[in-house]
Amino acid sequence: TNGLTIDSETGDLYWGSQVLLCILKGNINNINSLTNPVRFVTERSNPFRIIINKQDGKFYFLDHRYGNFLFTADFENGGYSSKVLASSDIYLPSRFEIDTISKKIYWVNSHSSFVNDNSQAIMVGNLDGSEIKQLMN
Repeated sequence: TNGLTIDSETGDLYWGSQVLLCILKGNINNINSLTNPVRFVTERSNPFRIIINKQDGKFYFLDHRYGNFLFTADFENGGYSSKVLASSDIYLPSRFEIDTISKKIYWVNSHSSFVNDNSQAIMVGNLDGSEIKQLMN
């Protein structure tokens, strides 16, 4: 299991599965839904660090299997279609957070993509993936 988040309004749990190569969905009030979860996002192979943003009807997650990618998927549409939100400015991100008021996403790169550069950088961008920039190193 990679990553776990809960929708506190509905009791829905979302978690990443490296074995099934998807994000799974179950509900804490229905034990059968946890033992037989729904495949929520099926086109990603190593999803983790999942964040729900109900204000914009999306959820966000990282996937390291094919590189360093930050994805978004439509929460209301069953999550079956996800898209790359950012990739070129992400390098082994260790975590990310959503600011729903300013509609920004922040993440920490583990280190830069330059050889022998182990500096960590705090990055920010809009929730649609635009205007990505480094805040500090």
